[in-house]
Amino acid sequence: MLIISFPLFSGIQPPILIGPDNIFEAPNSNYIPNKSNNKNKIPTRWGGASLTQMEKTYNGFPMTVFILGGGAWIYHNKIKLSSSEIEIVGEDAIRAELKGRVEVEDEENNSYFYANKGSYDKVTEKILLEGRPRLFYTAKDKQKTKISADRITRYLNEGRTVLEGKVYIQNNDLTVIGEDANYNDNTKKLEISNRPFIFSRKRFLSAEKLIYDTESGEVSLNDSTFLIQTSEESENSNSLISAKKDKKNNQATTKEQEKTPIILETIFQADKMIHQNSKEPKSTGLYGNAKIYRKDLEFSAEILKSLGSSGDIIQAEKDIKMFDILNHVILSGNYLEHFKVKEYSYIKDNPKIELLDKNNQKVESTITSVIIERFIDKKEIVTRGNVKIVSQTSTAKGEYATYFENEEKIVLEGNPSLERDKKILHSGKIIIYPQEDRVLLSEGMNLKGAE
Repeated sequence: MLIISFPLFSGIQPPILIGPDNIFEAPNSNYIPNKSNNKNKIPTRWGGASLTQMEKTYNGFPMTVFILGGGAWIYHNKIKLSSSEIEIVGEDAIRAELKGRVEVEDEENNSYFYANKGSYDKVTEKILLEGRPRLFYTAKDKQKTKISADRITRYLNEGRTVLEGKVYIQNNDLTVIGEDANYNDNTKKLEISNRPFIFSRKRFLSAEKLIYDTESGEVSLNDSTFLIQTSEESENSNSLISAKKDKKNNQATTKEQEKTPIILETIFQADKMIHQNSKEPKSTGLYGNAKIYRKDLEFSAEILKSLGSSGDIIQAEKDIKMFDILNHVILSGNYLEHFKVKEYSYIKDNPKIELLDKNNQKVESTITSVIIERFIDKKEIVTRGNVKIVSQTSTAKGEYATYFENEEKIVLEGNPSLERDKKILHSGKIIIYPQEDRVLLSEGMNLKGAE
């Protein structure tokens, strides 16, 4: 076995090595071996602070092996592979083993890989990274994403990365845990199947498949998506529903509960979920069979979006149904907007209110109109335009009506009328108590037979 060694002597800085055929070329030489003989050949450039050359048997064939030390490196086109020590097989570095502090620098794609061990194959143009391998990507907005796995294979000519085993994605907003993933530099998207999990502050998400965009930070969850979230709310919270008050101790109960936040756990489900945090406003959207469950609320719609980092605006579309369990009310329609700061919601496109019996949850009264508005701080639901109230024994009509949640009564105004027992009563104002099936007429009354 022939060994040629170039040791480092004290006080002498050896030249950076360019390659075995031109070992004494100047450090700044741009020499590329055999460039004139084969234009399609991948350039071979490697170097380090020390070099040992020997003959070894590799896969049954005698080969010349070069061992580089002291900041060793190889260039695959414009991609730099470096480590503490590199064992290169063949003059053109057809194979190389990288050991200790392995780095892969792909500046064109803003991708940087680190590991304890690497196996480079020039023919297949890939490097296998093992020993705590991890990928770091820096987006245009300077947000950094760390991706790690048990094994990472980087296909250098394709800009493609395959991650095997347990996969972890971490940035300032979330942590993703999954198994096996693929990352593409062109699309900037990493895809994980096999039901990955997402953890963030007070949130837990999962789906059959996850797609993470490293550039925009957008997360898309597909197929059987669910999210579990915990939050702190008081009785005077500005959520979609208004909390029920004790009629006898109305003010005292409210003040006490304002001091003691309530911990609520909410479950979200949908066919697909997309979280976008690179553009303003930030948003999270549920698409296809969107559902929300918590102890005081059940909500469903075809599409549900939360806009703003704190969910300042909520939008819902198509087949909306909101069951306010505390107040025994179901609101439905095809479009909803909720404004958190204003504590205000409205529903349009065939909106409807169903008031339920407190004991058996059967529908006692139904209210339809052109638009429904909910003033959460006042605990009032206002209906406007062609209002129609249908109860067990009567039908009332008017231009607008207000349902007072605490008093459990409806005040109908705007030329209101009440039809009962084939008779129509007109009055200035009609007050309905749906839980008691009781009606009061005030401000004059006019009776005539039904048409």
